[in-house]
Amino acid sequence: MTDNQSAFGEHVILPVVNEVVASAAYGVIDDRLEVFSATGGSTDVNDNLLRCQSGTSVGGYGVIRTKQSIVYHPGEAIRGRLTGMFTAGVANSLQFAGLFSLTETLAFGYDGADFGIIYERHGKAECQEIEVTGAAGGAESATVTLDGDAATANLTATTAAGNAFEIARDCTADATLGAKWNFFQNGDKVIAISKSVGDKTGTMSFSSSTATATVTEKQTGASKTKTLVKRADWNMNTDYVIDPTKLNIYQIDYGYLGSSSITFSVYDHAASHFIPVHRVENKDLTQTSIGNPSLKIGWTAASLGSSGTNLVTQGGSASIQKIAIEHQLESGSRAVDFSKTGVGQTLTNIITLRNRGHYGYRYNLGNVLPLAFSVNHETTGKKGLLVKIIKNATLAGVPNFTYSNENDSIVEYDTAGTDVTNGELISSFIIEANGSLYLDIADKIDGLLPRETLTVAALQIGSGTTDSTDASISWKEDK
Repeated sequence: MTDNQSAFGEHVILPVVNEVVASAAYGVIDDRLEVFSATGGSTDVNDNLLRCQSGTSVGGYGVIRTKQSIVYHPGEAIRGRLTGMFTAGVANSLQFAGLFSLTETLAFGYDGADFGIIYERHGKAECQEIEVTGAAGGAESATVTLDGDAATANLTATTAAGNAFEIARDCTADATLGAKWNFFQNGDKVIAISKSVGDKTGTMSFSSSTATATVTEKQTGASKTKTLVKRADWNMNTDYVIDPTKLNIYQIDYGYLGSSSITFSVYDHAASHFIPVHRVENKDLTQTSIGNPSLKIGWTAASLGSSGTNLVTQGGSASIQKIAIEHQLESGSRAVDFSKTGVGQTLTNIITLRNRGHYGYRYNLGNVLPLAFSVNHETTGKKGLLVKIIKNATLAGVPNFTYSNENDSIVEYDTAGTDVTNGELISSFIIEANGSLYLDIADKIDGLLPRETLTVAALQIGSGTTDSTDASISWKEDK
């Protein structure tokens, strides 16, 4: 494989497009990135390098990675590029720079004291479904237990969907369960997905005085299959010298389709091109090369039992590229509409669109591209309507998200939420009394990542309330 070849060995005459990027050029961790740290670990920017530190305590870690995943489509070739610099490895620790998700890793780094290529695949996050089968008769407390950890949910709603919202809300807020699981309410169900891979064998239960719910395992967790290919065992250009404690540029190419080869390369500054150093051929497989080929890119430093050594992983920037004819969104668009009466002087939710946190009982890594929306304002008075489009707003009341299509869409929407606060204002405008507006927003928002929302909200200008506020929103999906 040479610089002008894709992961499938083709000579690259197709566009090479940066789809996901990360940079510390301005000395800050910007909104394109997400960070995680615990037990003395940390993340920051050090002299234009994104820096992850484990700290000196057992279990400490720091992680910096992109919020956005590359969304793989069959036939495309994917290429990740980033710089990486590591502390010399010690036993019971982990440092890497590369492509990864909760369940997969394709990276360069140290596994303990050994530098090499870290190849992890087919991890699974446990998924439990809590279905409310009988609503609370009044204000009461319920106990939700997942993997032996219990949390209290304060139930006040008298509907199953309302109780499901309260369960998801209070379990998320609980210090123990919220740290170990993500919770997503939809109708009378709560989907709970573990934040770690591996089978969870502790007690799973629900108890309350009058409310009833069943807890059903939808996906059994599984640990990742891990391979460390040590530097001495690389199978290409074995004489190439690399110092992992200095800043190197790394490249990782894969084509997937289920069993495409994965090629790991290092940039040779003297020759001004990348040199392949190892290829995972993935020949004669009985399962796919990785579980989910949609990955993020970034850096990790973690203590897995070591202490006393602060492990530091750093990188200046990163990108994930697609080598393909064109960016492939699903064909056609989808839409939802709703009519709400009595909108007054408080900013009120009409429709909120959410990119689902889960799809097929696994974490969703796809993107949603809002296309356009329309609003119609009907009133017997002469007052106009102020409309705001807000990303990641806070909804008051008891929101009740509903699937657009449970098995064929990564979108869910809510019309039950009431007052709207916080969030990022994308657009705002005024509609005259008994007027309407259509707006193309495809060029005003990059898209919704998993768990992000877009709200169409409105308030009556001046005294009185609207007779009817009608709104619709359309979108496309990249999943």
